[in-house]
Amino acid sequence: MRLLSYPFGPSTPPFLENPPIGFRQVSSIKDGDVANWFEIKTINHNGTHVDVPYHYWEEGPSLTDLSIDDFLFEHPLLLDVPKADGELITKDDLAPHSAEFGQSDLLLIRTGYAELYRSSEPKRYGTKAPGFHPNTADVLLSPDSKLRGIVMDIPSASSPLHLDLGNDFHRGVLGATGKKRYLFLVEDGKLDANLEPSDLWRVFVVPLFWEKLDASPCTVIAEPCK
Repeated sequence: MRLLSYPFGPSTPPFLENPPIGFRQVSSIKDGDVANWFEIKTINHNGTHVDVPYHYWEEGPSLTDLSIDDFLFEHPLLLDVPKADGELITKDDLAPHSAEFGQSDLLLIRTGYAELYRSSEPKRYGTKAPGFHPNTADVLLSPDSKLRGIVMDIPSASSPLHLDLGNDFHRGVLGATGKKRYLFLVEDGKLDANLEPSDLWRVFVVPLFWEKLDASPCTVIAEPCK
């Protein structure tokens, strides 16, 4: 088994000016209390998290409108799409692989950006990352595509340098533009350089099922090929 998600804590780099994660110890064994426990302060889009349609679609399903079965993927596809600061993943990047989308339910897009900057330059990671161009929605949700989700190694599907285009991409793939299908978006995924297709027989995305919310931190687990 392999984790495709990051630990969740105060060192998690936020997207743009989003408030960071905060932990506050409320009860401490060291101070004489019976147990340790903590208050956690965060928005629901920090760290590795999954966006569901309600994020951009008022009538779309929220987390608790979905089943855990919706987050099991049995035909994952890993693609390398190298991108630098502010560059966008476009239709031209994905169209050559469109036939593979008919055999896959989860697309894992590795830009290499997180490996370069998430730890070494977290501010850069949160303010200059690549993102998706809205024209990719036509390929991702084409009639022949069986995709139900995307995992990406960038903090958001929206590049911080192209927010309007990122908003349009979110609307397009989360169902807000009237398409009959939608995709789940797992942002800030851990897709290391040594991750191989053989590591990806099945992928489990396990969110916290926060009631009626649009997104949640999640643990992403890959089961290797047998």
